[in-house]
Parts: sequence; structure tokens; C-alpha cells
Amino acid sequence: MNRIHPALIPLFLILVSVAPAPVASQDETSLFKSIAVEVYPGVSVPFGSSGDLFTPGGNGSLSGAFGLIEEPLVYVSAGLDYDLVPLQAEASLSILGIGVGVGAYLDFGPRLSFRGFLTGGPYYPFFNQSTIDSQSAVYPYISAGIGLSYLMTPAISLGANASYRNFIGTYGGLGVQFGCSFYLRGQESRRAKLEQSRRTYLPEYLKNARQPAADEGIRVNEVSIEELFPVLHKYYDQNPIGTVLISNQEPTPVTDVKVSFFIKQYMASPKASGEAFGLEPGEQREVTLYALLNESVLEVTEATKVTAEVLLEYKIRGTWYSDSRSESVRIYDRNAMTWDDNRKACAFVTAKDPAILGVSKFVSGIVRNNANPAVNLNIQKAMGVHEALGLYGINYEIDPQSAYDQLSRNPEQIDYVQFPRQTMEYKAGDCDDLSILYAAMLESIGVETAFITVPGHIYMAFATEMSSKDAANQLLEAEDLIIRDDRVWIPLEVTERDGDFLRAWQGGAQQWRQYAPQNQADFYPIRDAWVLYEPVGSPGIEIKLEPPAEQDVVGSYEKSRDAFLAQIIFPKIQDLERRVSWSKADVPRLNRLGILYAQFGDPAKATGIFERILTFGEYVPALINLGNVAYMRQDWPAALGYYERAQARRPDDGTIKLNIARTHHAMENYGLVKRLYEDIQKMDPALAERFAYLGAGAEGKARAEAISQAKEAVLWEEE
Repeated sequence: MNRIHPALIPLFLILVSVAPAPVASQDETSLFKSIAVEVYPGVSVPFGSSGDLFTPGGNGSLSGAFGLIEEPLVYVSAGLDYDLVPLQAEASLSILGIGVGVGAYLDFGPRLSFRGFLTGGPYYPFFNQSTIDSQSAVYPYISAGIGLSYLMTPAISLGANASYRNFIGTYGGLGVQFGCSFYLRGQESRRAKLEQSRRTYLPEYLKNARQPAADEGIRVNEVSIEELFPVLHKYYDQNPIGTVLISNQEPTPVTDVKVSFFIKQYMASPKASGEAFGLEPGEQREVTLYALLNESVLEVTEATKVTAEVLLEYKIRGTWYSDSRSESVRIYDRNAMTWDDNRKACAFVTAKDPAILGVSKFVSGIVRNNANPAVNLNIQKAMGVHEALGLYGINYEIDPQSAYDQLSRNPEQIDYVQFPRQTMEYKAGDCDDLSILYAAMLESIGVETAFITVPGHIYMAFATEMSSKDAANQLLEAEDLIIRDDRVWIPLEVTERDGDFLRAWQGGAQQWRQYAPQNQADFYPIRDAWVLYEPVGSPGIEIKLEPPAEQDVVGSYEKSRDAFLAQIIFPKIQDLERRVSWSKADVPRLNRLGILYAQFGDPAKATGIFERILTFGEYVPALINLGNVAYMRQDWPAALGYYERAQARRPDDGTIKLNIARTHHAMENYGLVKRLYEDIQKMDPALAERFAYLGAGAEGKARAEAISQAKEAVLWEEE
């Protein structure tokens, strides 16, 4: 029975009469907002009792969908359904149906839509084998289902449907179909929807802006965009990433021209290129492009290409126009950088990374609890960090594919630079990785750092917050230091992993002495570089670095500190003691020797020297320094007595008055302290500012006690 039953002929005529002819543009007076032809082949699986008779087969549908409402799209449909369902025996049944229905699309974006539908109508079944007789009759069927569709272009969408189909009295089954829809009307509406979604970031006044034709408006002549580096994502906000050359091809001026740049994946909104401007007929202008990339760009672990848009908006004779130009942009991985500007490495110094902070704060606490008050605290912090990294097992390892020695000679070549937490995890890095790690550790505990570059190498330095005079008083040799604007920095060769802190210091100083006189050593304070290359958030999974055992850090730090005293300080004190004559003529040198003993842990010997000086007369520096020794012992009356004797000799000395005020503050005589502090402000404003806690009254006591334990609070007096 291969012929179509005569009863189906009227139904075919009905379908042909309602099927629309292709329409090029939408008629606003038409009943239907959109018209589409849908072709969906698929498979069917028998369900329920049908499974006892039938096996899986195929199906297909050809229908027309007529949109009644646009948002959401509600439609009616009419079409043909065909099912081929094999029987368990060697036979198959064809089912031909003509259905009408209703459905609705719910959009999940400009391209993806979900839909539900219900169809029904008459169907005609017949066996495909001529040897099997069948009744020539028409029966009703009903189908309900859901589907997803993806709009490829404004005129074509791809989709998938799943439905339950019940051919009453014959067959029931589940159907899965994959197909496409061709829009004969309504393309403009869908094109507008796509354009609207693509331009949701535009301001309200541009939502309905016209798109120019090819020969009108502004022409984009050239676009040049640099390759982007995630670690510099903050830098691009204020610094160019490229240019676009535009020209006015209108016979009249174009006004309110704005150019912006946008990468959808990595920017919250387009970045404008300055203020609006105008273009005269035929005029062209080069516009600089910027980009405010968000931190998601730090998730890029392999170099990739993305689509960027150069957006234009402007006015022609009062009408707003908007246009765009798509360009491919390469974004490198988050560890990539070039050495065309060495300061870029400062963006990797993630001093606020919780993983780094946890370790550095732990080490800093140990140093403070075990510090020698005579030694500069920043030096002791650097000692602690150096020794703690040694305990972590951090090693110097050259990557032959990413060696600073080679890459620094080719500013355009891409280098792989580790973030501090990565170096801690890997326990290894080359000279730039270790310099970045050291700098991050020290910056996180308030020690200012800098990068030093010499031919083929990068290392670092840290600030002591001492002046050159302070450094000389601490018996530090000028040749081992870097002095810039009277600030003392200590260079540190971070690749020195086998020796102690002093060996790393000596290695850094030796390189500075070698290259600085030849102008081959560059110095980059990291906090200055951060103004241009801000540090980024640490990318990757949050980790917690377990610090070494406290007793190990204490032992290693104290060993380094004692080596510093034994090798740098004590030999110079002993040399001075051998050269002093112990006579009145040598009083200034005796006074200096007493200060050194007081500073470096022998107050009893210091007191004996200062008292020996006073046998020659009321020498004011010795009186002040005896007061300082008593103050360090918290013997307030004795300290006050020495300071007042010194004031009797120098009544207008601001430093003496400060020492007296500080002692009264420790004795809680706050009313007197206030009056003394007012005098100090008049006599020496800079000194008053340095000890501002004295003007705070009783609430400043805790701070005064803390400062009294620091070397900076003890103003030793030399001739």
C-alpha cells in the first residue's frame, strides 16, 4: 500500500493555501511578525505498549511557523509529519500526519532560545509492504515537546527538539529531532536583537543609533593594536595599547566623535579614548586606544587570540550614528613580559599576597622579638627573610629558555617570570624570580626595595632608612652601601643561596662597585615604579605556605645577626679602643667609643667611659649620653638629672629639652610634657614632628614606651 489515501488530498491543499510566499522585508500591517520554514529530521523510540510491537525508527517534519507576538515569540504552525516505525516482524509502518499547533520561544540571550510546543491533527497510517492489507482511514494525533535553538544568522537557526508523539490507536513514542529554521520574514527584528545585545554597553542615547552605510559616516582606515600582557592590565588604563586612524567621508562636518575600545571577555565596559571631537569633511585623525582590563585576564595561562572592537559614535546633522570594527588581539599568558623596560618586573612584586604575607609577617615577628636594638631594624628584617628562604630550600636555577642574561639583550623577546608564590611553591627561580620574591617579602613588612640591573643580571637592594651619617655612626663602610639622596640602601645578591646574609650583601656590593662607576648599573626603586606598573593580584588557586619551625628561624637569624656583629661591628670597636689615648685631648674619640659600647650591648663599659670624660669637666655630650644610658635602663630620675645638668650648660638646645620631655612623659608628668613640647615645636619643628607622640598626652604612653626601646629614640650626642 504505497499510495497516499485520497482523503489526504484536501489537507494538502489547505497547507499549500496557508503557506506564505518568500518575503524580503517585513510588512508592518501584516498579521504575522515573522515567518519561518522549519525542517527537522530525527529518530523515534516506541513508548509504553507500543514497545511490544514496534522498534526504533525515524521521523521528519516540514512546517511553517507564523509569529504572532515578538517578545516572547508566540507562534502558530502548520505542516507535515512523517514517521517510519519498524514492527518487531519484518515489516514497517508509515505514518503521515498534517498538524497545526502553537508554541512559544523564551530567549536566554541574543542567540540561544528555549521553546515549548503543542501540535495535533489528522494522520494516515499505512504499511510499506504491499503484501499486508491495511484499513484506509484517518485518525487524530497529538504531540508535545520542548527544544533549544541557536541563531546562527538573523535568517537561520539550528535547533534540537524532544517530544512525545501519540498517534492515537496506532503508535506512541518519544522523538528526538535536529534541524534548522529558515526565516522568510522577521530577519530584521532578529538582526536588531543581535545588534542590541552586542551593544548593551552603549549609553541609552545610542541604543537606537543608526548604523552607517559603507559610503557614509566615518571610515576606519587603519587599526594598530599591540600584543597585551595580563600582568600589565592596570597599566593599559592610562597608557596606549594602539591607535586607530579615522576619516570623515561626509560632505558635512561630523561632531561629537568618540572612539572606544572593548574586549568583551576581559573588560566590564568600553574604554573611551579621551574627549569627543569633531571632524571636518575629508579630515582624518589618529586616535590613541586604551583598555581597562579586569583581573580575569590573569587567568590566561596560554597565549591566545581574542576579538576586540573599536567602537565609534558620532553625530551627523543631529542624528546619532554608531559603528564598530572587529580586530584580533593576542593576549599572552599571565607570566609573560618583555624587558624593554625593567620596571615592568615591579608589577610581579605582589607584596599583599596573603600567602607571602603569612610567611613574611611570621619572620618579622621573630626578628622583632630577638632584635639587637643597636642594629638597624631593616637590616635585621632582611637577615630574617634571607635565612627563612634558605630554610624553605629556595634555590637559584637558570631556565635556559628564559634566562635574563639572554632575554634582557632582546627587548622584544617574551620572558616567563614567576610570581612570588610560584617561586615559593617551586622552590626555585632564576635571578629575576628571586629578586621579585625577596622584594615582595620585604615590601610586605614595610621595608622599601629596589631592583638593580647590571649587564646580564638583575638583583635587588633594600632601604635602611638611615642617612649616610647614621650609617657611618653604625660603622658601616660606604663602599658596601648604595647612597642615593642621602638614603642608604644595601644591595643583596639574591642568587647567593649557599652562604649567609653577609655573603649575599658582599656579592651585591661587589657588583655595584664594579658597574656603577661605568654607568652600567641601573637602580629602580620599586615603589616609584609601582606608580606606572602597579602590582597585580596574585593569580591562581589560593595557597597557604607553611612557615619553617620557629626555633629554626630563630636559630638561623641569630646566627646571621651575631655574624654581622662579629665581622662588621666588633672589630671596628676594638680598633677604636686600641687607638684612643684616654686623655683630655682625645675626649671626642672617647665619647664616640662610649656611644658604640652603649649601642652594641655593653652599657656598663659605656658608663665608665662617659664618667671618665666628666673627670676632665662638664662635657655636655657625655652628660647627654649618660642620660641616654640611664633612660635605656628606665632609671628616669638618673636620666633626668644628667639631662638637666646638660641643659644648665646649653639652655637653648632643643635636643636636650626633648630628652627632658621624653623622660617626664615616661614618668607620666603629662602637663609638664605638653609645655615642654610646645617649646620644642618652636625651637626645632622637624624634631618635634619626629617625636609627635609627646604632644598626645597620656594616650601616647604606649607608643612612647615602644619607641624608647628603639635605637632611633635614643639621640646620642657627638662633638
